[in-house]
Amino acid sequence: MAPSTFTAALLRLWIVARAVRPGREDIQQLLETEVAPADVLSTGEASTWLFDPEPGLREMAPPEAGAVLLEGESANYPHCEGLPRNGSHVIDVALILSSSCTWHAHPGLQVTLKEPLTFQGNLVLMGEIQIIGEQERDGPCINVRGRMTVTAARASFVGCRNRLKEGKGGALFIEHDIITDNSDVKFESCAAKQGGGLYAKGGYHQDAGSSVLFQNCSADRDGGGAHLGQNFTPGPNTSAIFRSCWAGEYGGGLHAKGGYQQEAGSSVLFEHCSAMLDGGGAHVKNDFTQGPKSSAIFRGGLFADGGYQQEAGSSVMFEHCSADRGALDGRGSRGCA
Repeated sequence: MAPSTFTAALLRLWIVARAVRPGREDIQQLLETEVAPADVLSTGEASTWLFDPEPGLREMAPPEAGAVLLEGESANYPHCEGLPRNGSHVIDVALILSSSCTWHAHPGLQVTLKEPLTFQGNLVLMGEIQIIGEQERDGPCINVRGRMTVTAARASFVGCRNRLKEGKGGALFIEHDIITDNSDVKFESCAAKQGGGLYAKGGYHQDAGSSVLFQNCSADRDGGGAHLGQNFTPGPNTSAIFRSCWAGEYGGGLHAKGGYQQEAGSSVLFEHCSAMLDGGGAHVKNDFTQGPKSSAIFRGGLFADGGYQQEAGSSVMFEHCSADRGALDGRGSRGCA
């Protein structure tokens, strides 16, 4: 696409992808039954990679554990009491950690969760960790009542399934923002009512050198991969991939009540994502903005209820798109137009 700059106020761009989607009945089974809350123990009683980036998107050096925390974060947060640092562990009771803490994982740490972890303050995640959801649960794998920061980390969340009827977040529920810095994060085969992989009331901020992958995640309502209350902001030289995600209503890959704001050199790919209503790849309430030399590929579709802004040197490609109900104004049938 030739470099251009344009802003269309109140532009509604709606492109809905037709793609193979996970069975709706599979998701419904997760949401039909609520059971009594599990026993909760204090942390003192507890005992007991990632993907290759899409070719042409980005290559990233492995992060080094122990890098400096983001500005504004406390370097003095203690280690999260009762949580392992290395090895392979199973946590089969619901745990509540009452204060802000740092979970500094050593390479190879694997934690299988049968019940949720709840952090009542902020959580800083560092190092290398894989979280596995062994079974459906009443809530996400991890619940953070403050802000979550992932720094110098490789973190993956696999098979986290929230079975609550109004469940928010399969792997993560975050009361405020999630921030990643020089980190790789992966959500795979997670499910919830809203935000199959991630539900954050704030935004998702990717700082330089970070990547995120949402793969095979689903939501019965909005945000098959992620549901955000504010903006998704990929920083310079970051990448985001939404692949084979599905939503019963809006945003097969991503549903953001704010906008999508790509900074210089960032890239995003939506591939084989679909939604029953609007935004097969992504559904954003405000603007979709591309910074200089950024790229966006939709092998699916986009619904932007605000405007679309593109700065010099940026590019966008739509491929294999179709629309049953909408195009620029949400009505009609213009496919990728």
